[in-house]
Amino acid sequence: MHFSINTDACFTVISQINPKAVVISTNIPLEMEKIIRDQDDATGYEIFLKPSQSFSKFKAITKIESILKNNPNVFYPTYEQMIAMSRINLRQNDAFSEIDLNPYFGSLFENGNDIGAECVSALISLSESEMGYDFDQYISIFDVGSFNDTMIINEDCMHALKILDSSTHPNFHSSKKNQRIKTMCLFDILNQTCSPMGQELMKSWFKRPSTNFNVIRARHELVSVFVEPTTADIIKSLRRILRSLKNIPRVLGDISVGRAKIEDWYALLTFFNSFRLIQETFQEVFKGNSVVINENVQQVLTGSEIDINVQNIENIIDFTQSKLSDRIVVRRNVDVELDKLKDSYEQIEDILSDVAARISQTLPQVSHPINVMYFPQLGYLIVFEREHQDKSAPMVEQGKWEIIFSTDSHIYLKSEEMREMDNQFGDIYGVICDHEIEIVQSLQEEILKTSSKLLAASNLCAQIDCHLAFAEVAKMRGYVRPEMTTERSLEIVEGLHPIYEQVVDTFIANDTNFQENQSLITLLTGANYSGKTVYLTQIALIVYMSHIGSFVPAKSATIGITDRILARISNRESISRTKSSFVIDLEQMSSIFRLMTPYSLILIDEFGKGTDVADGASLFGAMINYFQMLGNICPKVLASTHFHELLKNGIIDTSRLNLCHMQVLLDESAPEGDTNSITYLYKLQNGEAISSFGINCAALCGIDQSIISKAEIFYNHLVKGDDLTQYFMTFSKEEAQKLKVASKNVRTFLSQNIDTILDVVGLLDSITNETEN
Repeated sequence: MHFSINTDACFTVISQINPKAVVISTNIPLEMEKIIRDQDDATGYEIFLKPSQSFSKFKAITKIESILKNNPNVFYPTYEQMIAMSRINLRQNDAFSEIDLNPYFGSLFENGNDIGAECVSALISLSESEMGYDFDQYISIFDVGSFNDTMIINEDCMHALKILDSSTHPNFHSSKKNQRIKTMCLFDILNQTCSPMGQELMKSWFKRPSTNFNVIRARHELVSVFVEPTTADIIKSLRRILRSLKNIPRVLGDISVGRAKIEDWYALLTFFNSFRLIQETFQEVFKGNSVVINENVQQVLTGSEIDINVQNIENIIDFTQSKLSDRIVVRRNVDVELDKLKDSYEQIEDILSDVAARISQTLPQVSHPINVMYFPQLGYLIVFEREHQDKSAPMVEQGKWEIIFSTDSHIYLKSEEMREMDNQFGDIYGVICDHEIEIVQSLQEEILKTSSKLLAASNLCAQIDCHLAFAEVAKMRGYVRPEMTTERSLEIVEGLHPIYEQVVDTFIANDTNFQENQSLITLLTGANYSGKTVYLTQIALIVYMSHIGSFVPAKSATIGITDRILARISNRESISRTKSSFVIDLEQMSSIFRLMTPYSLILIDEFGKGTDVADGASLFGAMINYFQMLGNICPKVLASTHFHELLKNGIIDTSRLNLCHMQVLLDESAPEGDTNSITYLYKLQNGEAISSFGINCAALCGIDQSIISKAEIFYNHLVKGDDLTQYFMTFSKEEAQKLKVASKNVRTFLSQNIDTILDVVGLLDSITNETEN
């Protein structure tokens, strides 16, 4: 099957968004539909197939314009959207300017973006036909995103770099049964967020690193403020506030459909009070300086809006009684009619006791207590114990009482007085609950009027949480702020691997230097086990971290905006992927060549080792040659290999490469098979490595010494160019004698003049018989 660039883009979008549903058109090519459905097996999203008529630009424009009229804030831009589009001050005269909001709406339908509009139309159709939602009523905020400002990094690369992949394995050293250990990934290190909203935003940053220079710079600048020693106490206070926050988008979602519990209302009240504290804290941090995020924090929810919402919630909801009753209870003095109902309900116990006592007096022959109880749908009933049922028989026989139902222990009856109580009191508890639901519904409607602002405020809290997390890690680990540039250069001084440096006692720092006006291809050689793969992934992770807004593990770093990180480092083989490892490697390389741009970072780790040596070396060499031929549009390429023969005899033009190797010290006086004959320095040096030292690595890994010795013999002869056939041809005495006889027969036969002999078979027989005799 031929894979087009649209396939790669489709995979990337799905992996970065991680959708719950995918809507596809009936006009989609069959091979693309098959790919999307195959991907569904791994990701678990639901696929909806819609007719092509559902993808209508006109319908989308009409529907969105209708939504905008009803709710102008539905396109409320987030803080980073404003930075990305350089629209910082959206408030004019304490009102949101329609002109400033237009770019977010217009970006869907202008500049020939028909596909974006058509997809919006399909989503509207899906929500209305499949899910039964009125799009006008249920849409609270419309987030317009663009992949033009997003780094492409596919799932295989994320796995190879251990960015989000936290795998587990059995802990054989634990006494606890079935205990498993979680391996570390980059997300585990950087995710020091305090709130669920912060963690969700952090995940989205990890899945969609930004390539927008303004956004990246704004993130780094805010982290720089938070790492200042003078703000340490304030930062602790902010993190303490953020820990009290719940998932506000989820809370608002539950409120909008009437599913909110008392814990949700308390979470919303806490959010309002906490956001006020955040506003005050930010005023102290920035002290009147004009900083974009501070302006957003102060403006997104005004003090009066917070006060009104807090008062509404506190004045209406009785949190103490709600917790005791396990439902939302409305306070006293909110509604006069509700208060009267509650007064009556509080007296109902006394009323029922009085009625029961009065009924007992009319039946002097009854010595046991009589109860009066209320039952939904049935009303008020007189309750007799079954063993005294005969005492109520006269009233039943006279038609004054009616048996409604009975149990093994009690009998329940209705009298005229009970019917009068039904009319007078009815289901007073149910009436109270219904009345309270109506009041809470009104409160919900008032709260939802500011839902877009609340979502924007919660997004700001998540933003702050993520920046504080980056600052916390930077202070703990000694990370530095990278200098971002629009050039294609990459310079890292004393860089460290953010994951491996946490799990070893000593980690050796290494430099990296790619300059736009020089060769952008670095070829790395070196011994097995010398740290080549770690170095490759280290560079990629530092570049990646800078693009999500984090500081980086280095002494200094200058990093050009990188639109894609594409890697052939490792593959994830499984029985579900019915392909060999080499085929998977080839597919990864094919994807790299389709997706790369001059601003990409390409990592290739020992490609070609999964096939014949000659084939693998040829393919690898041809790929390096292709990169060289790209000239000024060549991306940054960092490749490692053991194909040293490519660097000889001009097969690859080494003058157009940065040749480097990982340094080792070789003790030539050490005896054969000594595992200490090599010292790995893990230090990057210029030039080519003299050997891969694979045999030494095998000895270090515990391969049997007899195998190591034989391997050294083979290696020495291969280096000299000797024929190894004799080392694989050992014969017994009997086999050697047979070979000697056969050789003599061949020489005798070849000495004959075959042209003059008519019976060749007879000749062969005579030669054989003569030899045997």
